[in-house]
Amino acid sequence: MKKFLSLVLVVLLLAMCTACGGNEYTPSNTDPQNNSTTSSNNNSTSKPNNQNDKPKTITFADVNNAPTSPATDFFCNDDGNGGLIILEYLGDAEIVVIPEEINGKAITKINKFVFANDSSVIGIKLSSTIKEIDEGAFIQNTKLQNVICGNGLETIGASAFFGCSSLYEIKLNDGLKTICKQSFTSCESLKSVEIPASVE
Repeated sequence: MKKFLSLVLVVLLLAMCTACGGNEYTPSNTDPQNNSTTSSNNNSTSKPNNQNDKPKTITFADVNNAPTSPATDFFCNDDGNGGLIILEYLGDAEIVVIPEEINGKAITKINKFVFANDSSVIGIKLSSTIKEIDEGAFIQNTKLQNVICGNGLETIGASAFFGCSSLYEIKLNDGLKTICKQSFTSCESLKSVEIPASVE
């Protein structure tokens, strides 16, 4: 009889445990209503913002009308002839307009790699005092779109604009004499360049 009662108690306990086990805890974020809200939020944040991702496009007019960049944006050194060479660009402007002079000295040259791989400059206007763009000065600047050369430019160095894949407009000046090798290699957006008759 005791064995029978014990057996009945065990069966009852098992039955209760099974019943309790069936009521699993359901977290609130699996509720269908919450789920749809979460899903909707995830969808809205995962969609790319095409407007923000689209690069800003500029024209010659934008570059021409931009203000002259402050002297503090440039780190320069003497060129040995009373002028200055730009060794480094310190600013973060999208359009750079190089001044004619800094501290009474004319800027005559942009040194190697000054604007190379730069992520902010999309347009640049050179002053008429600049005679030379050194080799690789703008190499792999993939955001650069528009360049206006000053009237005094005589030499564009080797690979000066190599890999400027967004460059689509460049205005070369009369008086330009030399365009070195690979100056515009891998400039996929540049469909045409008007070479001045002065180029030797």
